[in-house]
Amino acid sequence: MSLYISNSGLDSNTNDGSLLKPYKTLSYALSNLTTQDTIIFLKGTYEISTTDIDVEGITLKSANH
Repeated sequence: MSLYISNSGLDSNTNDGSLLKPYKTLSYALSNLTTQDTIIFLKGTYEISTTDIDVEGITLKSANH
């Protein structure tokens, strides 16, 4: 399954991380990860904290749209 992040997304239970209802932040997406998920950043500029990311099997990608 893919979880999407967008600058216009929303970190809320009303969003499911889908392409149509993306999350806003990496930290929220990480908190909703399940095994073998892929996190995809939609077009935009993102600031990501330098906190270490320690999630086994995580894949981060940028969307080429």
